[in-house]
Amino acid sequence: MLGIKKEPETIYLLQGRVFPDYDERELGISDQLVIKSIANACGISSQEIVENFKKLGDLGKAAEAVMKIKKQSTLFSKKLTTEKVLENLRKLPTLEGKGTVEKKIALVVELLNSASSAESKYVVRTNLGDLKVGVGNGLIAALLHAV
Repeated sequence: MLGIKKEPETIYLLQGRVFPDYDERELGISDQLVIKSIANACGISSQEIVENFKKLGDLGKAAEAVMKIKKQSTLFSKKLTTEKVLENLRKLPTLEGKGTVEKKIALVVELLNSASSAESKYVVRTNLGDLKVGVGNGLIAALLHAV
């Protein structure tokens, strides 16, 4: 059918969340950290990301646009999976101390390097807690019932 797994983790991502509603943890990622992550993944300046962000009005769309024309590629990238996205994003709130910012950027860059340009839009939006797909609980329940 739709290939949707009936696992809570998948449901969280469909709603742009990483943790359940009752969990108070936050990712702790700002626009600036995401901009730096996109720049690192693409090999372009943060200023170019900011210019795309201003032009498009959405950092996810800006990421998608620059990932299509990125100037560097990685030697090792794997197909992006739900498990990998959640693994990396769930590490973000646990990071503390010296070098935290660099570690957070590295986790997001790893996801962006494995993502297609379209996937990068949703990786960025999920990091920022702003998925913008309008998927509510009713639609998710309907999808799960259909599977």
